[in-house]
Amino acid sequence: MVNNGENKKDLIELILEAKWENDEELKDKDVADMLLMLLFAGHETTAMAFTSSILYLTRHPQVFAKAKVLTSKLSFILTIMIFFLNKMYYFKL
Repeated sequence: MVNNGENKKDLIELILEAKWENDEELKDKDVADMLLMLLFAGHETTAMAFTSSILYLTRHPQVFAKAKVLTSKLSFILTIMIFFLNKMYYFKL
């Protein structure tokens, strides 16, 4: 991946080029295992955070009411931000 003339690598490229401590290359199974672990670890973390948030909001109705007001304001702000980001030639949303 090239970004502003700099050679920057994404996570998959780094994993594909990684080697073990003894300088042995990773086998395809090792790479697949790492990528699956990252995928499912991210999914589990997100699911747990979402579940904990919902549980907290159901137990604290006053916080839920404030969150509803805030998200409606944020929704409007995000709509405006997306409009302007779409006008910037280097962003494609």
